[in-house]
Amino acid sequence: MNNVAEQYVNFLAETSTDSAMPLDEIKQETAGDKTLLKAIEYVRNGKWHELKQIKDCDISIEDLTQLRNVRDELTVHSENVLLKSGKIVLPTSLYAKAIEIGHEGHQGMSKTKAFVRSKIWFPRLNEFIEEKIKNCLACQANTYEKKYSPLNMSELPVGPWQDLSADFCGPLPSGEYLLVITDEYSRYPIVEIVPSVSSKKLFQ
Repeated sequence: MNNVAEQYVNFLAETSTDSAMPLDEIKQETAGDKTLLKAIEYVRNGKWHELKQIKDCDISIEDLTQLRNVRDELTVHSENVLLKSGKIVLPTSLYAKAIEIGHEGHQGMSKTKAFVRSKIWFPRLNEFIEEKIKNCLACQANTYEKKYSPLNMSELPVGPWQDLSADFCGPLPSGEYLLVITDEYSRYPIVEIVPSVSSKKLFQ
């Protein structure tokens, strides 16, 4: 039974990587990543509670905490490769390369995230992808940005009842309308019921 499980984990490890990032490269880089090695150690011995005692500045406590949060989804390949739900957890040194592969062709944010997540996983994956695309000149040049004109604020009158605004509200159930006249200085409204919005009937 253990052999079958091991073969399955090996299969996932071999098929979860892109051809541009061979498994041997991931193994090599993982061997030099202290954060991943510590996570692998905790997956094997279950001692995640020791995380708070770590003093090594080469180990990212933030990344290790995120790994602890998904510890029930983690397994270890026989050759020290960490997997999360069948996806390889990359060492820090390969983050940029993985995102570059996923962003090939300058796809948008959603497509890049979907492609990368379909192959691999690492802590703060979304954050790294967003930063990459935000700083990609080709993407920014081809992204439509809706520009808004600045608000053109009218000047406040020097006194009451010098500038007025008027508008209609309705129709009411009776077929009539409300004529609302507002003093721009005090914002005081005057409301009158009128039979129509027609200027002829309004000023009769």
